[in-house]
Amino acid sequence: MKIRFQADADLKHAIVSGLLRREPMIDFQTATQAGLAGLNDLEVLRISAREGRVLVTHDNRTMPRALRNGQLNGFSVERLIRFLNALDRDVEILIKAKPRSRRRGQLRVKAA
Repeated sequence: MKIRFQADADLKHAIVSGLLRREPMIDFQTATQAGLAGLNDLEVLRISAREGRVLVTHDNRTMPRALRNGQLNGFSVERLIRFLNALDRDVEILIKAKPRSRRRGQLRVKAA
C-alpha cells in the first residue's frame, strides 16, 4: 500500500517542497493543489479521507479534538488502522467494562 499525504493549509510549504526535493517519489499534495484554502478543519479531514490521504498538519488543537470527539466521517476503522500500520505503528484495541458511574461506554483514542 502506497501512502498518500495531504498537507493542511497551515503546514509550512517549505516542509513539503523540501521533502519532495529529497524524495520526489512521495505522493504529497499541497493544500493549494487540493483547493483546501479557507475550508474548515472538519471539511479538510473529510476531503483527505475521501481521497485516501493522510493529513499532515501543524494544527495541534482542532485536528486532535476532532479525532477525540469521533468526528471520523469518511474514515473507516479499517482504513485508519491500515494507515497507522503503514506508518510503522502498532494498533492495540482494548475492550473493557465501563465504570458503573457512567451510563454508557465510550471510545477513547490514546497515542503512546
